[in-house]
Amino acid sequence: MGGIEYRFAEVRAEEKGAVVRGVAMPYGAEADIAGAFRETVEPGAFRFDDVVLNRMHVREDLIARTDGGGLTLTDSATALSLRADVPEYRQDVRDQVARRILRGLSVEMYVKAEEWPSPDRRVIKAAELRGVALVDRAAYGDTTLQLAKRARDGGLEVRWWPVVV
Repeated sequence: MGGIEYRFAEVRAEEKGAVVRGVAMPYGAEADIAGAFRETVEPGAFRFDDVVLNRMHVREDLIARTDGGGLTLTDSATALSLRADVPEYRQDVRDQVARRILRGLSVEMYVKAEEWPSPDRRVIKAAELRGVALVDRAAYGDTTLQLAKRARDGGLEVRWWPVVV
């Protein structure tokens, strides 16, 4: 426990990229952390107040924030999810999500309480969530990415891709 840590999950874009939805952290899912250990995050582990959404963990590349800036976080028993309105002037971000250049979400957290049931397994009990980033890669291999866009006839076209770690 010390510095900020990053974890990656899935993302979905809709309405021509104007809205991004995704699971920022699937609770109970196990992730391989750089080949060093396996990790899970318990439901309700996150405490958060003012959280920013940025691109590739660049704090200056802000897209939205919870404190009135178009970012909504929802914490449930199964996942921490988000919905973000990507501003029209951030067409670069919309295009990168639509083209699957940015295909995942990554949380930025300070771990406050953890358990190590074995030397190679960590369970996060409490963490302070500081930010979420749209990223090019996801760490949780069992997640999928869904990109949905409006078709010309008003219908909805949906495509699924596996997330590659």
